[in-house]
Amino acid sequence: MKRKHLKFEEKKLLLKYHFESDIDLDKLSSEFETSKSNIYNWLRKIDYNYDNVNRLKVNKSLKERTSRIKSELSDEIKAEILELIKKHPLMGPLKIKQYFFRHNQLLDSHEFSLIQ
Repeated sequence: MKRKHLKFEEKKLLLKYHFESDIDLDKLSSEFETSKSNIYNWLRKIDYNYDNVNRLKVNKSLKERTSRIKSELSDEIKAEILELIKKHPLMGPLKIKQYFFRHNQLLDSHEFSLIQ
């Protein structure tokens, strides 16, 4: 079974089914094509209370900041970052910044601060 990333509305629906009809998590995880551990993580995040489901929403300011940063970086650096992420999917912003500092020295101080 191929697992997929669920959007907020899908997570909300899954949790609604869980709380209102007591459907087994195994069945929900297979129906929504996600893992039981994801569901448990969401339940912990909302303190096992459906009223807190909005805690699962993505932070919009983070999305806006990311899109602003992407537009301010040069095409050369964007391409290299995408290559790094393809080769090393777990590499986060700090590791990417360290990589550029150690290997390329391509970033000027303004671009360097944008990756953080």
